[in-house]
Amino acid sequence: MLANYLVPALAVLGMVSGASTNPACKQTKVTISSQSDADELNGCSTFTGDIEISAKVPSGGIALNGIEQLNGDLIANNAVKLTSLSATELGSISGTIKFTSLTTMSSLEFPKLSSVGAISWTTLNALQQLAFTTGVTKAKSVFITDTALTTLDGINLATVDNFEITNNAYLREIETQVGNISQALIINNNGPDLKLTFPNLIWAQNMTVRNVSSLSIPSLTKVKSTLGIYGSYMESVIAPNLTSVGGDLAFVADSSLTNISMPLLKTIGGGLLIANNTKLLDITGFPALESAGGAVSISGNFTKAAFPSLKDVKGTFNAQTSAKFSCNEFNKLGDDSTQVVKAEVYCKGQSDNVSDTPDGDTSGETDEEGGDEKEDAAAGIKASTVLVAAMAIAGGLLAL
Repeated sequence: MLANYLVPALAVLGMVSGASTNPACKQTKVTISSQSDADELNGCSTFTGDIEISAKVPSGGIALNGIEQLNGDLIANNAVKLTSLSATELGSISGTIKFTSLTTMSSLEFPKLSSVGAISWTTLNALQQLAFTTGVTKAKSVFITDTALTTLDGINLATVDNFEITNNAYLREIETQVGNISQALIINNNGPDLKLTFPNLIWAQNMTVRNVSSLSIPSLTKVKSTLGIYGSYMESVIAPNLTSVGGDLAFVADSSLTNISMPLLKTIGGGLLIANNTKLLDITGFPALESAGGAVSISGNFTKAAFPSLKDVKGTFNAQTSAKFSCNEFNKLGDDSTQVVKAEVYCKGQSDNVSDTPDGDTSGETDEEGGDEKEDAAAGIKASTVLVAAMAIAGGLLAL
């Protein structure tokens, strides 16, 4: 009687043991050239090794059924006939999802995937959305370029080392709950209406943002290296809790920018560069700024500018505007009595020969033009020195 129970039980154990030792489930790399190749892995709840979709795969889709955990990379390069890829049970990938030149793949279905080592996608021209129902919350790095994605719904990370999203012309929205970016955030040349929302981002190593229409960073307190916003279309940059930037802080060629507000920012480890923002008339959004480890350079059409808490600038201080502006307060930063600016101070407003009224307000009319040729020459030398320094800063920032 006991044998009647033991035989089926032993058979089940044998099946489990056979599955765990199935050589098909552990290979350095398996290449999938057809659905029948993929079906050979159906019995592997865990697959150890890399899975690569062959460039010669026939037109249609591939389904990786049964695999719950992949200890390796998932790779597909130049599989131009692959139209869809699915893995409905797959929950984690320890390595990289590396897709390159999948020009007809329009469907990517990983409904249970929550953890990956990294995402690297290049030239997925037909992929408009992700079927990542659970959502990827863990990844060390994300690199997505040249896709047809309109959103990144399904990628909602808690922490990430690198987050680089570039050249996705249809991308309209990125919203993620990421709290820390330990290396770099790079957003560049995506859709012109792209909205960035990082409600929980507290600190980042480096942030470079280009060509976006809005940026929400309400929780950001610290950027350890550079924070740069270039060529964007947003009207406001508001960082209500930002207290320090370890490197350079830059706002360059942001055509719609009218407001910068960083009320708690106290220290900038590098330089501050504000340039070519044609609608920015008021630069008074840094009331708590005390120190800059490099140069401060602001230029444009501004009529108001002030840094009331500034105590220490290691580099030059350059302020130039095409509008009427009083340089009284800025000129005082270079006085021997204050020694706020350790290098040169150069300030110039609109040249209209209007007498200056030193009332302590940094807004208003320009200083009176005058002085002999020697003074004019000295001013010219000072301006050249400061401008060269500012251009050097700009060049270094734009190269990032």
